Amino acid sequence: MKKADTWKTFERAMMDCDYSYDIYFRMAVIDEYLNGRGDVWDLYSKMQQIRCSRNNQIPRNMIDHKQEFMELIQNFKLFGFDFDQPILVNKTGHIIDGAHRMACALYFQVPSISLYTDKNYEDFTPEIYDKKWFEEHLKECIPYAEKQKEMIRRRYNVQK
Repeated sequence: MKKADTWKTFERAMMDCDYSYDIYFRMAVIDEYLNGRGDVWDLYSKMQQIRCSRNNQIPRNMIDHKQEFMELIQNFKLFGFDFDQPILVNKTGHIIDGAHRMACALYFQVPSISLYTDKNYEDFTPEIYDKKWFEEHLKECIPYAEKQKEMIRRRYNVQK
């Protein structure tokens, strides 16, 4: 397990054309939840259903994950990142397990996180949930994700 810069980790995972665009959408869900708007929970549930039905690597309990995500958001808000719960990445830095935690870390501006690579997943290539995936499956999520993407660009001074 190693401690890593949150933004650099995300930036590395995103080098391939918004590889983990779903993280932006998860940030939008966090924003809606914290601001008392429930507009996106149905879209979030739909995203989880589609992802889980198409990818047998994702545990089935992730289909109905709303309550756990709300608890994670509250824990991040109160306590920050739990370094005893590192994010699993492959050897190129793509997130294998921990997209919800990464979304929370970025949303709450947590400066560093813990990562680890398991030898069983070093060469594993995760599903690509880029903007194209959302265009094909959940177009209605894109405006929410784009708002978060723009916020990240401003916060970290990322050029378009």
